[in-house]
Amino acid sequence: MLFFGMLVSSLASSSGVEAKLRAGRAVDHFVRAAAEVRVATDGYELVYRHGDLGVQVQGSEGLVLALHYRGIKKQSRLSRWLREDRLYLQAEKKFALANDGFLSAISFSIRERVEFRSRENKPHAKRSRLRLKIKSKKLWFDSVRPFLSNELFYNIDEKKYTMNRFDVGFSFSNKASLKQHVYLKFQSRRKNQAWLTNASLAYALEL
Repeated sequence: MLFFGMLVSSLASSSGVEAKLRAGRAVDHFVRAAAEVRVATDGYELVYRHGDLGVQVQGSEGLVLALHYRGIKKQSRLSRWLREDRLYLQAEKKFALANDGFLSAISFSIRERVEFRSRENKPHAKRSRLRLKIKSKKLWFDSVRPFLSNELFYNIDEKKYTMNRFDVGFSFSNKASLKQHVYLKFQSRRKNQAWLTNASLAYALEL
């Protein structure tokens, strides 16, 4: 009940709403093309949008390697749209925690991403992102899976941890191979010596 209350409270005070659409197509048994579009608001107006294209290669034992390009437009404090071109490499691996008992009902994945960022009005930058994700293997009500994840953002050039992202929510699937995700997204950014956190309600659809 306390956890549910925290979710409701965070939702009521969330500072933004975002939506994401993902699509993918198998090129062959090991290679997959992937695309993504995302938009976000601050609760009042559109402040962020991106388009993403990439190629993913399925390795052995749950390992997936990927190369992506992402074009980003972000609104500045002066209401000017600034561009970022981002190329990133990614490796993700899924694990089974146990064969029986409580942990057998949970899947675990770890993802490492290295980004090369070309930003308008800012120096070029390199950033590392490490994400840990846990989700239920068992379905609730025949179609719902709860999940949570935490991601660390590390500025390679400045050699410091600059942001943290925590997601908690639910995934839904149906017989038409559509996947939907509804979650709360908490982002904490480091500014000087202080950490500033905002919450958003997010929706994602996978085709």
